[in-house]
Amino acid sequence: MIPSSTQAGQVQDQANAMFADGLAFHRENRIEQAMHCYEKTLRLAPRHFGALHHVGIIAIQTGNYDGGAGFLRSALAINPDVAPAHLDLGNAYKEMGQHEQALASYGRALELGFDHPDLHYNRANALQAMERHQEALEAYDLALSAHPEDIEALNNRGTVLRALGRAQEALDSYERALGLAPHNVDLLNNRGNALKDLARYGEAISCFDAALHVDPHSADAWFNRGVAEHARGEHDAALASYGRAIDIDPQLARAYHNRSTVLQHLKRYDDALADSQRALALKQDYQEAYKGCAAVLRSLKHYATGLASADMAVRLKPDDAHAHDLRGTILKDMKRLDEALEAHERALELAPNLNTAHQNRANVYLDMKRYEDAEAGYAQAIALDPARAEPYLNRGTVHAACGRYERALADYNAAIERNPELAGAYWNRSLLQLEHGHFKQGWIDHEWRWKTVHFENSIDQRDFKLPLWRGQPLAGKTIVLGSEQGLGDTLQCARFAPMLAARGATVVLEVQRALVGLLGTLEGVSEVLPRGAALPPADYWCPMMSIPLALEMEVDTIPAFPRYLESDPARRAQWADVLGPRRAPRVGLVWSGNPTHGNDASRSIAFSEFAAMLPEGPDYVSLMKDIRDADREAMVARPDVRCFSELLHDFTDTAALCDEVDLVVSVDTSVAHLAGALGRPVWILLPRVADWRWMRERRDSPWYPSVRLMRQQALNDWSAVREEVRSGLLALIGQAS
Repeated sequence: MIPSSTQAGQVQDQANAMFADGLAFHRENRIEQAMHCYEKTLRLAPRHFGALHHVGIIAIQTGNYDGGAGFLRSALAINPDVAPAHLDLGNAYKEMGQHEQALASYGRALELGFDHPDLHYNRANALQAMERHQEALEAYDLALSAHPEDIEALNNRGTVLRALGRAQEALDSYERALGLAPHNVDLLNNRGNALKDLARYGEAISCFDAALHVDPHSADAWFNRGVAEHARGEHDAALASYGRAIDIDPQLARAYHNRSTVLQHLKRYDDALADSQRALALKQDYQEAYKGCAAVLRSLKHYATGLASADMAVRLKPDDAHAHDLRGTILKDMKRLDEALEAHERALELAPNLNTAHQNRANVYLDMKRYEDAEAGYAQAIALDPARAEPYLNRGTVHAACGRYERALADYNAAIERNPELAGAYWNRSLLQLEHGHFKQGWIDHEWRWKTVHFENSIDQRDFKLPLWRGQPLAGKTIVLGSEQGLGDTLQCARFAPMLAARGATVVLEVQRALVGLLGTLEGVSEVLPRGAALPPADYWCPMMSIPLALEMEVDTIPAFPRYLESDPARRAQWADVLGPRRAPRVGLVWSGNPTHGNDASRSIAFSEFAAMLPEGPDYVSLMKDIRDADREAMVARPDVRCFSELLHDFTDTAALCDEVDLVVSVDTSVAHLAGALGRPVWILLPRVADWRWMRERRDSPWYPSVRLMRQQALNDWSAVREEVRSGLLALIGQAS
């Protein structure tokens, strides 16, 4: 039976009355009773707009955003022109993170002429969440024009201004809010962050302290305090603040990440890695932590795992130029130069003015020996930030590699002017000065080596807990001379031990284990110990490469002894037996050095290329203990090159073998120094820009009278050296016949 219009009207009246009761309960915050009334309303009138609307509001208030949105959509299907319902629907979408839908609902409310502070405020929140900061700022300003004392709007407005890089205006907004709520911890924190953005770190820390005075258990305040302390260079204080934040909130992933950054700066890499891993355990999609982890692993030289972390950072945020740049630096460390170049190119596509990417791409070009491209890259970095020191240092390295002394020196000086603590610039300048015979300044700059990345974790920098010798009287004193850098450096500097003994010193050498037996023959040496051995009581110590500074040594005062080392006669006799009767000039050969040496690619020669220098006739003897696999395969084609690597146990064996040959032909390795120290005739094959100790353009050496230097005439071109060696050996054969 169809109800009459009178009956329908009565039902609607009952529904309206029930809805009115619900509204009354709702205003009194008696939610359960209000819901009961709204539900009865909807049983009487399922399309009652007001009941649907208010059930949706209660659902939102109790956290059921999806359900609330459903009721509101049903209400608006009945009457789409009720602006407050669009506002409420927008709020439901905003809480669910569906910001585009939220903005559409807020926009419809605006179209309907609804000009309410809550609408502008909530719309601003959605815009802020979408990082549409300028629009969010305009919406907050509209909300504040109606309610100028809205603390939350002022606070959020400040946060948007910070995101826009307008820190001073943000500070003003926070201070307006603090005038209304001076003890609000969030406002104090945010004001401190604005001060930090303005590099007013002391004031920022005071602000965070004020927040902590109100709430000592505010993890955010401790965290922010750590950020300001780190920025001010107070690393220990920053570690303590991050630690307090973690104590309060052990789930605060960003505190672990930031503490890792400080620990990495302090070179506490293992601790830094542990914190990065904790951050990632707490937040598996924490992209910044993956970058931090990659950087730490790179410092630890764990390149494969570092690359995996950098790859994840790129995967999580493909448009992060810094992540691509970091990935490129790790690939460069792994010698995967083409891939490294691609990574830096991608970083520059995303951020054409990213200074570090220009520098790092140029570093790859430098390793590729693409010097013009490297120089252009460093020039771009300098143009972007002329105050930054590192591009000048790196461009100086390009000039030095190309033999451009004046330009290299100017760039190193420019780097030091911009950063007087940049150890690498002093170190590179020292090598340049020494190479050109400017020893006075060169030895002074050379002392910066201990602060460079190359030496910072090196065992060469040992603490002997003894006064450093800088030329003090030595009569009646004991001095320990500590080896450093490579074996060749130790052999070169061993010449100084007899000089110090002649000054009345008892001289103790602490050297690489492979040299202990050989250097025991050195005149004036009391004792030779391997690195790490217990030392006898002593008065001074001196790193071997610091002795020339203490002696104020110049080129013309180098103690160039014809021979200052001796081989073991018994071992010489053994080698004489092994080598057999002498039938032709005997030539010792060294064509490669340590493959991990930074300049190995320039100084070592593949045996297949080296063999082209060797005419048939001489009795060729390899002086090398370690031979690369590719070279062993190539040696099959030259059976006239005899190899005794299995009999070379240490440098005592090598020295005795050197004394059994007539000539040593060697690239720039420790064996070249050994032969020179033994006074054997040595031809040293050098790249176009050689190590500093062989100086510039000289054919002889002020260090070793028996040395003849054979230099490339063009970068990476051994052809001139090949012809010089070959013709020299042919002449040697002719003299012997």
